[in-house]
Amino acid sequence: MNKTRKLSIITIFILASTSASAALRDSFVKINNFFLNREYSTFALIIDFTAFFIFFFAVFNMALKKALQSEKEHKAIALILALSFSIAMVKMGATILFFLDYVQIVLLVIFTAAIFKLFYRQDQSTKKKVALFVISLVISAIILIMFGWFVSGSETSLSDGFFNFLNNIGLGEV
Repeated sequence: MNKTRKLSIITIFILASTSASAALRDSFVKINNFFLNREYSTFALIIDFTAFFIFFFAVFNMALKKALQSEKEHKAIALILALSFSIAMVKMGATILFFLDYVQIVLLVIFTAAIFKLFYRQDQSTKKKVALFVISLVISAIILIMFGWFVSGSETSLSDGFFNFLNNIGLGEV
């Protein structure tokens, strides 16, 4: 993929995100209020089961696709395993609220990997790959900080968002 195409993809992404920002913000505010107002507890079992099922199905589907090499068999086995593991998690009393603490770290890893993959080339030297990784990590952190600041709707500065981000990923005491 050439640089012009990459830059056009990034530009389109930025334009699309700014044009849909009001609707996106309202959606995240509703989700945030759903958890803050304890409306989650009414539907906790259904939400937990659905979230665990989606997670386990995705994991088992990817793993079994590599192992079995058969399209229909691996999906059926993944479905059965995902159902059984999801039921087991709900019966154990596990809840997705436990995993919400780690969402920011997972998003940081996903964004960093995506940005790294976008600009990665095989013929780069090790120094350039390390520099690209660090730049990808910084860009990902900036995106998450600005997204958190945007969604929160508070009048706090971006520097406060940065320090809150560091605290959330466990680096606030360093």
